[in-house]
Amino acid sequence: MGEQTRACRRVLFVGNSYTYYNDLPQLVRSLARAAALPMDVDSVTQGGMSFVGHVNGGRTVERIRAGGWEAVVLQDQSLRPVRAPVLTRQGALELGAEIARAGARIIFYVTWARRGQPQQQPQLDHTYYRLAQELGAEIAPVGPAWQRALRERANLALYVPDGSHPAPAGSYLAAAVLFATLTGRSPVGLEARTVQAGADAPRRPLELDADEAALLQRIAEEAVASAPPPEAWVGERRLEQALHIDPEVAYLQETQLLHGLTPAEIAALETICPPRTVAAGTRLCRRGESGCAAYVLLEGTVAVDTGNGQVQQSDPRRQGLALTFGARGLAGGQYDGTVAAVTDIRVLAVSRADIETLGGIAPRAARAVLANVG
Repeated sequence: MGEQTRACRRVLFVGNSYTYYNDLPQLVRSLARAAALPMDVDSVTQGGMSFVGHVNGGRTVERIRAGGWEAVVLQDQSLRPVRAPVLTRQGALELGAEIARAGARIIFYVTWARRGQPQQQPQLDHTYYRLAQELGAEIAPVGPAWQRALRERANLALYVPDGSHPAPAGSYLAAAVLFATLTGRSPVGLEARTVQAGADAPRRPLELDADEAALLQRIAEEAVASAPPPEAWVGERRLEQALHIDPEVAYLQETQLLHGLTPAEIAALETICPPRTVAAGTRLCRRGESGCAAYVLLEGTVAVDTGNGQVQQSDPRRQGLALTFGARGLAGGQYDGTVAAVTDIRVLAVSRADIETLGGIAPRAARAVLANVG
């Protein structure tokens, strides 16, 4: 890659655990310091957070509007670009507009496929590249770099045991790709090998082996140099449709209850039990009672009491997702919590009778729902 340095003195990272594991922002900064490039970093992160959640939560937008950023790095919930790319797009367009008004570069941090599921990477790439085209943004090809590294050395410990989150070497490779993307400089030869390992503070400093760090630096350089610019991206036609479905259908597809259903199958279910508005103060289910229905909360706030002495409030819009309650009830078991509406809510209530009716219209969908709650 070329050595034309791009000034990048203030960078904001927006993401979740894939960003805060091993303190990725500070790791990028340490590479910049090793290259004698000034860089200050800040981050807005929360475990499992999506782009839509960042928009609705408010704090991220406030940090962007504070200004002074030369680049903002965006990383969505790890599976949303695969399972519900239209929701990645929905949140990215809103965040992208805020970043553009702040006068900063938009960098999409393309994440990696789960361990043993390389088929996820094409959809991850497609979603982020299409968004980069739409927003005039840049791509940091971290996921493709992971694939390149594992092809070259299959025993590299990029993942922690859960097969999802990054081990120190995985974060180091991500940081090297982001450094190269942000600055235009190669990470090869940089004398920075210490990773602050761990998910949360206090983290422990871990020095990577010199040969391993050199390998990861080279792979990062190659991945960035070989990544097509967004304007040249073509992708696969079969992946395009998922970017343009009804967002509410995408929210429902992500839920525990309806995961695996197609848009047509969800439409069939909604003809049987359409979403409805429930007044504040209404109890949906009571802990310990035998159930016959499950509930998917789409809008509004509910209070959840699981009997541990604490009552938690949940608001799906603030979290950027739909929430399922009472799945055990649909399977005929007892509800494990009491759920009541705090505000007027919009909810999809699915009963056992509804699933039996669905079985006559879309038998595969009915079997899938029962398997999800079984």
